[in-house]
Amino acid sequence: MTNTYLLSGEHFTPYRLPPPGKLERNAYPFLLMDTRDDALRLGGISSELWGLIAYLHNAAL
Repeated sequence: MTNTYLLSGEHFTPYRLPPPGKLERNAYPFLLMDTRDDALRLGGISSELWGLIAYLHNAAL
């Protein structure tokens, strides 16, 4: 089910992994993480990942 979303030209141009250490929009879903005070924290959710979550949620309804 996720392949339908990830391979959609409407959401990604095309779905791919960019070079290591580089974040790109419309390329792949990702999370931004931060480490502070010896704790791993969520720094952010990409719009691509949020779109995938919403797509799966709507498909389950």
